[in-house]
Amino acid sequence: MLLYKIYIFLRWVIRRYKPSDRAAVLTLFRNGITEHIRPAFFKAMCHPDNVALTAIISVTIYLLDGCTCSLALMSGLAWVGIVYYCCHETYAGYVEEKLHTDMRDIQASFLDNPDSCFWVAEGIVDGETGIFGMVAAVRKAHDGEEEEQERCGEIFRMIVSSSCRRSGLGTRLTRTAIEFCRERKYSRIVLRTSSIQTAAIGLYLRLGFKHTHTDTLSHRSDWHTWVTKITFPRMEMVL
Repeated sequence: MLLYKIYIFLRWVIRRYKPSDRAAVLTLFRNGITEHIRPAFFKAMCHPDNVALTAIISVTIYLLDGCTCSLALMSGLAWVGIVYYCCHETYAGYVEEKLHTDMRDIQASFLDNPDSCFWVAEGIVDGETGIFGMVAAVRKAHDGEEEEQERCGEIFRMIVSSSCRRSGLGTRLTRTAIEFCRERKYSRIVLRTSSIQTAAIGLYLRLGFKHTHTDTLSHRSDWHTWVTKITFPRMEMVL
């Protein structure tokens, strides 16, 4: 068991991002975020609101159309399609937005400022060397606060490739970001994730983060949020 743990620890090299990592990092970012679309859709469709709406739409059309099953079925499926679209836009739309903002120039967004950093986890999986994880830490902006007041860090862009789950890589990446925040003398660390990412929430809780509150704010409309039932837990660690 000890040798296995040593192997897992040495299997990954966690280092600062460099420009040659760009293509691999963007692929990992896109795949890591959009993989939540399907579980979000299935969870949304199991919610009583969407189950009831699907049934109501189908029954209503069935009665209005003279008890014709085909149109009633198509109407119910149309609502299912709308739910999937909203789940897709929640995550795929987020990716597209970030690819045109901070992820467009990772060096300028995360590495040119000494109060922020971006790391990648390089390793070998199935005989191939690649980038299989990433995480970023920045100094969180506080509107209206003076420079000398509380320094707060924020962790985000935490993604581990699906081929490397349960290997301890997520723990190492998060701890790397936490240690950076300690070195920068931040008094606390905050992060935000989505309710679908239950494994990530469990990881943060094990590492000492506390759930502070949950919101529904996203780049999409309130209507999308109501349809998808996705919420966004906020967590905090006091250093």
